[in-house]
Amino acid sequence: MAKIPMKKITVGDDERFSVLAICAPLSDTRMAWLLSRALELDFVNKEDLHGAEVDGQQRPFAVFVAQDEVRELCYTLITIRQESESLIKAYANVDFLLKFSRELDSEELQGVRDTIRATAGVTACLDVSDDTKLLKEL
Repeated sequence: MAKIPMKKITVGDDERFSVLAICAPLSDTRMAWLLSRALELDFVNKEDLHGAEVDGQQRPFAVFVAQDEVRELCYTLITIRQESESLIKAYANVDFLLKFSRELDSEELQGVRDTIRATAGVTACLDVSDDTKLLKEL
């Protein structure tokens, strides 16, 4: 599989942010809708990332963004797995990443993680903010 350029979510070397890995066998639009309801946000589909070419076509990986004006926080939901293709090899069993625009404190992150874990269809939600391999690929 070819390395996917992820220019839409590149970050600076000194930028700190939190990331959750979500396992949920759901469509990207269904996941965005469920998170919108659970987190009381409005996830909007942005320009998709494109994966490796399969049968002459590039597969799109959906990107959804939501703004929380009260907490001054932007959420980016990234679909990273479709069928047998994954944007990030080390996370081949993960369906979505939820990237926050800043680093959340442990209590704040725990609250979001617990809310997502309680969402129907979600099988796992893990904090992967300290995974340096992942951060290099983001």
